Amino acid sequence: MTTLTLDGTGTVNLTQTSLVWRDATNTLVALSDFAWQSVNLDLGAVTEIVVDNAFNNVTLLSLTSDTDFTWSSTGGDQTPFFADGATVGARDLRTTTFDSIDVGALGTLTFDGRVEFNSSSLSDMPVGDKSASDIDVFFGQSDGTERQIRLNASDIYGDVTTDAASSLRMNFGNIFGELTANNDVEVVRGTVADTFSFFGVNTLDVRGTFSAGTNLTSTGMGFVGDNAAQTVLLNGISAVININGKSDFKGGDDVVALNGTIVGDVQMGNGADTLNFTGTTSNALNGGNGDDMMTVKGTIGGIIRGGAGEDNIDMRLSTVTGGFTRGGADNDTIFGSSGNDRLFGDGGNDMIRGGIGRDVMIGGAGADTFIINSFDSLAGSKDFIRDFSSAEGDKIDLSSVAFYFNSNGLFTNRAGEVVQRGRSVQIDEDGDGVADMFVTIQAGVTLSASDFILD
Repeated sequence: MTTLTLDGTGTVNLTQTSLVWRDATNTLVALSDFAWQSVNLDLGAVTEIVVDNAFNNVTLLSLTSDTDFTWSSTGGDQTPFFADGATVGARDLRTTTFDSIDVGALGTLTFDGRVEFNSSSLSDMPVGDKSASDIDVFFGQSDGTERQIRLNASDIYGDVTTDAASSLRMNFGNIFGELTANNDVEVVRGTVADTFSFFGVNTLDVRGTFSAGTNLTSTGMGFVGDNAAQTVLLNGISAVININGKSDFKGGDDVVALNGTIVGDVQMGNGADTLNFTGTTSNALNGGNGDDMMTVKGTIGGIIRGGAGEDNIDMRLSTVTGGFTRGGADNDTIFGSSGNDRLFGDGGNDMIRGGIGRDVMIGGAGADTFIINSFDSLAGSKDFIRDFSSAEGDKIDLSSVAFYFNSNGLFTNRAGEVVQRGRSVQIDEDGDGVADMFVTIQAGVTLSASDFILD
């Protein structure tokens, strides 16, 4: 194939008829001599090319140079078009910059080294409607040295993959396709239209608004990790993550902060994971296997599951609009929301507090502790313990509001007194002989002082 080397240094202005290229015989030629042909371009020592209708009807097999270079335009049809399998990158892997250029490509396009797009686009339809574009773009570092890829007010219409040495920064950058990231991703503001796959021990650092995934079917994925430990950060009060599609972080001890609108289940996967959820979802939040810490401060309409392992699920600052919460098979700690919760400890010796609201608490197998604090279970919002079992070692913890159990069922005007009247456990907090708090238990249970934790 023909290789053309640009003759010059510094900035070169190009038109289609500029006699500034040298062919294999060292003859000066113009791009117009190669219309409807495919060529390799070598920019040599040139640091910037400013094009003016220079690349009409010429397909590029590769683009390289000796140093940093910038490709910019003066207006008009400036589209460089790369063939399937083409490569782009300086020989020393320094910076390749596309500035206000619509770049075209077929099939797969590989970039080697540091790359920056400024107010540019990359698609297989650089002129006209780009929405149907279907290209694969790979950013890599052949020498293994870490470098950053930058999308500044730029769009890629196709699927993008970064290797383990290529981090990605999206500053008003959009990928209208899938993103498979094998290094860190920093988002000032941006969108990944389809699945965002995140591999390796890396960090997604969101500083503005980030949206991932548009496939809302049951098989659609918004975010998928691997068995390494991933970190998702919300950096600043303006940071927002919106995910459309299921999120699966898989294995590893992941640390994840999610807000915005999450449409699709969140699966933390195996490992001791930390989830800080401040968003809105009607789908499930699943801790998976491992000792997970799940702090939920958003609006939840779906199911929360701790999964296997000793999990801590804290919903005290959340708003629950539906669903229920399950701890899993091991010793879990569950704090309910300010609403009407349904809390299941499942197996293990669980600690469950419903909080404010009319809560239903079911410990499941094991010696479970049901915590009732002041204002947790008032007359208009009585909590219900559905499976209290003295034989299993269950306890009702009233240590913050009571210190004495009166087995005869009568108050004696002592502050902090507890009595049982049928299915109702009643607490006189202030000693006026009138119940201030009420907890309902299932029928057929007679409690004794040993069933309580009292101050």
